[in-house]
Amino acid sequence: MSEKIPNFLKNGYLALALGTIIVLSFFLVAEPVSLDRKYNNQSIKIAEDALKHVNKFYLDKAKIDYAEMLEKAVSSLETFLDDVLVEFPEDRGGNFAVQVKEKTKKFKEKELPSSNDVASTLGQVVSFVLSNTGAEERAVKNIEYSISDSMLKVLDPHSAMIPPDVYKEFLIDTEGSFGGLGIVVGIRDGQLTVISPIEGTPAYRSGIKTKDKIVQIENESTINMPLLEAVGKLRGKKGTKVNLLISRKNFSKPKKFSIIRDTIKIESVEGFDLENDILYLRIRNFQKNTSSDLKKEIKSRSYPIKGVILDLRANPGGLLSEAEKVADLFLSSGTIMTTRARDYSKTYRATARQPEYKGKVIVLVNQGSASASEIVAGALKNNKRAVVVGKRSFGKGSVQKIFEFEDGAALKLTIAKYLTPGNISIQDSGITPDILLQGSFVNEEKVVYNPLPEKRENAEETEPPTPELTIKYIDDSLAPQEEDEAEVQPDESLTKAQKLEKLESDFYIKLSSRLLLAETPEQMYAAAGDFSNAQLEEIRTRIEDTGIDWSAGKTKDLSVSVETVPSKTVFRAGEESFLEIKVTNSSPDPIYRLSAVTDCENRVYSNGELLFGKLLPGQSKTSKVKFSVPRWVTTREDNLKLVFTSSGEKTFTEENLLVRTVADKRPVYSHNHEIVDDGRFESKGNGNGRAEFEETVVLNLRLKNVGDGISEKTVVTLKNLSGDGVFLERGRIEFENFRPGEIRFAPFRFRQNGKADETKFELIVMDEDFREVKTQKITLPVFAQERPFSPASAKKTAVFRDTSYILGGTFPEASSIALAQKSSTVKVLGASGRWIRVEGKNSVAGWVEEKSIRVNRASHDDLSGETPGESGSNGAAQEISLLEEAFEWPPSIIISDFPMSTEDSMILVRGSVRDSDRIESVSVWKKNDKIKLLTPGKNTAPLLFPLTLEEGINLFTIVAKDEKGMTSRKILAIRKDIS
Repeated sequence: MSEKIPNFLKNGYLALALGTIIVLSFFLVAEPVSLDRKYNNQSIKIAEDALKHVNKFYLDKAKIDYAEMLEKAVSSLETFLDDVLVEFPEDRGGNFAVQVKEKTKKFKEKELPSSNDVASTLGQVVSFVLSNTGAEERAVKNIEYSISDSMLKVLDPHSAMIPPDVYKEFLIDTEGSFGGLGIVVGIRDGQLTVISPIEGTPAYRSGIKTKDKIVQIENESTINMPLLEAVGKLRGKKGTKVNLLISRKNFSKPKKFSIIRDTIKIESVEGFDLENDILYLRIRNFQKNTSSDLKKEIKSRSYPIKGVILDLRANPGGLLSEAEKVADLFLSSGTIMTTRARDYSKTYRATARQPEYKGKVIVLVNQGSASASEIVAGALKNNKRAVVVGKRSFGKGSVQKIFEFEDGAALKLTIAKYLTPGNISIQDSGITPDILLQGSFVNEEKVVYNPLPEKRENAEETEPPTPELTIKYIDDSLAPQEEDEAEVQPDESLTKAQKLEKLESDFYIKLSSRLLLAETPEQMYAAAGDFSNAQLEEIRTRIEDTGIDWSAGKTKDLSVSVETVPSKTVFRAGEESFLEIKVTNSSPDPIYRLSAVTDCENRVYSNGELLFGKLLPGQSKTSKVKFSVPRWVTTREDNLKLVFTSSGEKTFTEENLLVRTVADKRPVYSHNHEIVDDGRFESKGNGNGRAEFEETVVLNLRLKNVGDGISEKTVVTLKNLSGDGVFLERGRIEFENFRPGEIRFAPFRFRQNGKADETKFELIVMDEDFREVKTQKITLPVFAQERPFSPASAKKTAVFRDTSYILGGTFPEASSIALAQKSSTVKVLGASGRWIRVEGKNSVAGWVEEKSIRVNRASHDDLSGETPGESGSNGAAQEISLLEEAFEWPPSIIISDFPMSTEDSMILVRGSVRDSDRIESVSVWKKNDKIKLLTPGKNTAPLLFPLTLEEGINLFTIVAKDEKGMTSRKILAIRKDIS
């Protein structure tokens, strides 16, 4: 529980009344930080301040392990910086080594360090690392936030460092209002899209509609703009104006909307009147005024309320004070909760008065109900004031306090834990409902009937309490989903009538409405039992519709023999495959309702269910389960267990199944790019192959699949890193069925508005199936308009004096697009100053400097108006040469044969990395731990290193990066068996 808990820290997105749906990767840098300026050796103030607060306020001083905090903080550097490797000794109190490129330095670690020792050592390490990589100020800050957060995660999963931009969202979430427009927005196919305008807000009144594309905010293009950044630009002070350019299907061209911002309130409470005078109340989160808003909802009903459904599903928590007040609305006596801090304990009790509502209450929870939600659910359950229905809640039994820092960041630190009435800790174990609901689905294609029990690490209770009743019910949302099915709309985009219709079809609501009609608890549970029996009968009918005998009976002896059909099980990545199992009843008595579920370390093959039904003595039956193996899965072998259950009681586990996955062939991308300003691809400029002020320029990416596999969908995006000086008109292009050897073109178009020395972009190439993302920074020089392209006045050719690259622009740093051998002959198309545009026989055209060629049949004076160059000896026509196209390739990682499984504790890996450019680094990872770093500094690097194996699957990743920032990865999956 927290004094202030942001919703997005729990459920991974932020849904605001702006409103925004934001997927957050809590300020961890997805790609390694690029550092290019010398570090100024400043102190790491953020980490120092965090350590001071930990020392003074953290809940359990005995659990503060400063040595481990130092290790995690230092080790996090190797996650964010390619050129860093950290190695700690197994025994504490020795020296640990930090490698930065070719330099290695050892640092002393005390066996029992203090917080001051940690801060001092961490400062030395960060200074050494960043001084040898160079860092921009913002990069330094990001690294500080990251190492501080890594350090705090040693304490518990809820203590965290919150960067300034995320903390701003956090404050809005708890305050409950902000200045904005009143729209729910999200990113759809790279475009900022209106999910829904909210009724009664400025956006709604201005005519903004669902599915509108916001292509421009003020003078900035929104193409590939990060969602959080777009949200910040849409928000502002009440009364201020924002200009949007909106694209809509029936608009011939984008239309300007000028909207005046207003105060937008985030509603945390919503009420609906259901049949039979039942009041449904949903609390989204606990923010300021949640309890008073809930009280208003109850008081506003003119009819006698026969029951209340309090829906806390997917409620991640919020303000501690509001949770207490909400529980108090339903209680006249009893304990709400107890908080225990380092030096004190406090019990919160219900106010001795008539509760705001004293009738029947059902509280709905699920695995998304956390923190403040669990306080309310636990208080009402343990005081026998409500029946809790649903799924086991998240299990967050701690209290955090926010400490604001000067730079706008904040420390979220666990300062206490809370106990529900009866001094019960729910940390990790959660609130167990009185009536537990378990969704089921059965058809020919998919079975969800008896899944593996939920596993929760670090739960303080070994076994959660047993619910009073468990109800299996038909949940059609578990049905197989078609890829092209309509996207589920968020509640913010639904009208009141649509929300009510959705509620009326919700099983949780149907069950709760029926239970609230009961007069006594006994009648309530009897009604629940009737509901359960009806659902079980429906499930039985669906199972028997698939041809399985689901007769009920008691199994005396669960004894079966098991075999796979065929005996060897091999699955291929990217395909749908079936695991077929044959079982034979080896006992002298019938077995009833036999089912099995797969349990595997590889999640692809876990929780697959098979139904066999009734087996007579000696009878055999087969059943199969479909696994859709993603294309990204690597070659590996996994042990698979089958857990059999009969009539929901007796169990039997078969452990001797081996599943082998064969990896799919992968696409690999190489590329070059050309600067186009000659009218092609809707460019507008003087044709001289460079970005100039007030031109519309195209960065034409040539992408080649140099791998062995087809890419079913490749998404290429260009992200503007230069602010409003550049207006990106086209920044996302998709390719389908991109075959090996093919070349595709991605013409990205932008306007060069501002006067700057350079324009920066980030190129992102992503294969959706393989989860492969390649990024590269592109910097283009920007020029004043000069020396327009002058076409050749006559047919001319030129001969290369030496082997030379042909470039995609008229500046030396331009991308190489072709290679011309010495004496190659090319067409001369024209010139711009000292740059000549040439073309080969295969229509590959680009730019070369005049000094690289000899022009035939005409003086150079005809091309550029400058000093004539050399001409051919006799002006005779020469055959135009084929040009070899040049692409930037990622490094190639070659690994010699290695065992997929072994009983050895160590294996030796041999191989090499090769590249046409200099290889900057080769790193080897074991899960999230970097275990080896090479900095070859040349275009080949031999690989020879040992890998230590642990029992089960060992995943290693080899990452190679070249001087141009292009990376390659190779994953090794090795299973160690028990020797």
